Parts: sequence; C-alpha cells; structure tokens
Amino acid sequence: YLKENAGYLAAGAVEEGYCKIVGFGRMAFAYPDFAKDTLKDQFDKKQTCVTCGKCTELLRAGQNSGCVVRNPYYTALYREVVKK
Repeated sequence: YLKENAGYLAAGAVEEGYCKIVGFGRMAFAYPDFAKDTLKDQFDKKQTCVTCGKCTELLRAGQNSGCVVRNPYYTALYREVVKK
C-alpha cells in the first residue's frame, strides 16, 4: 500500500529502533529490484504491487506464488490453475 514510500518508512522504523529488519513480500514479487532502485533513488511506480491478491490465490491453489500482473509466467499459471 505504501508503494514508493515503503523503503523510507522501513528505514525510519529501523533507525528509530521499532524493528531490526523489514521484509517485503508482495512488493518483492511485483518489483524484485525495488530495494536496489530505492537506494539509487530510481524507484519506478509503474512496477509496484497493485494489491490484487492473485499471488495469494496461487498459494491457496498449492502453487508457487509470484506476481500475476507483472510476470507473464504467473499470469499463465493463474489462468491455468485458478481461472479454470
């Protein structure tokens, strides 16, 4: 939900001692390079997770999960397994 602000919020939480580490699930599926791009100040809003929930549907169907919206492999898998 935080999209381009996620990295900043995470850095602030670690810096202020709220946590020692931050993880990103769906964002990493949709935009594998988001951490690297955030550090380079090259974040691409067009690659972020759109919170559709289709990656979770793949998991519930017993499949490996990935971004159905951004990755053609998972789009095809979703159509085959979930949208029969």
